[in-house]
Amino acid sequence: MRYAPGDILADLGCELVRTDLSLPSSTWDIESLRQRLTGYLPYINLTSEDARKQALVGPLLLELAQLVQSPLQIEYLINVNQYLKGDLDYFIYKAASWC
Repeated sequence: MRYAPGDILADLGCELVRTDLSLPSSTWDIESLRQRLTGYLPYINLTSEDARKQALVGPLLLELAQLVQSPLQIEYLINVNQYLKGDLDYFIYKAASWC
């Protein structure tokens, strides 16, 4: 998006407030994922944003979607208004059990 988040929110009658993010703790064992990712890093070239998304971000988000049992959308289109529109690379729906 080419507009500052604060400007978009102001147009919607909202305000951007930055605060610390407090995430719930997890017992998720990420060591096996870390080993898989670092295991194939020597064989791939991460010089582009697309390469990093496909090799690192994608596998991590697939694991996360499976863990939280929420759908993962890839290239999710949003169109709220003239300022807030475009494609998100990834979008994970908030799990119903978290609401």
